[in-house]
Amino acid sequence: MIDQTIKLGDVVWQANFASCAEVWLTCPCCNGAKEVTVILGDGRHVHTECKWCQSGFDLPRGVVKVYQPKARTQSLMISGIIKTETPKGEVWSFQSLDDQLNHVIRKAEELFFTEAEALVQAQKEATTYLQRNLAETQPKQEHYKSYAWNAIYHLEAAERAQRDLAHHQAKAHICQERSKKKETQ
Repeated sequence: MIDQTIKLGDVVWQANFASCAEVWLTCPCCNGAKEVTVILGDGRHVHTECKWCQSGFDLPRGVVKVYQPKARTQSLMISGIIKTETPKGEVWSFQSLDDQLNHVIRKAEELFFTEAEALVQAQKEATTYLQRNLAETQPKQEHYKSYAWNAIYHLEAAERAQRDLAHHQAKAHICQERSKKKETQ
């Protein structure tokens, strides 16, 4: 952190972060396997495609795109020094030019003498930002209901198809038997 020892023209480092850098992570639902196992109430295990890492009609990818903060630093040249007296003591602020050559006032706690110090602070800020956002945007628990509903639907359809198969095989067998009886008569 910078203190009052800084002079006009000194180059310092500012800690900041990009709040929405694109990052690809392993799917938190299937752990990259592209399928999940749903355990039904009767104890049966049903394997189904992971809907979390599936995009539209595409197959599951095993990875998900997320936007996470990314720590970064910026070098600045001090163009002005502001000292403010408060009841708590002196507060130092520093002026610098931004990319559009506008004077920007920066607090002393945002500036560092070395890039490494600034990067450590930027990573702390990015981590704090990410934790706050994750607490606010946890995925809905209802998301998993679609897996169970689909699994039950298809199991019931398969059982219905098996009953239909048995029914039609029995009818076909009866027809064959009757056909043989007519031929022998």
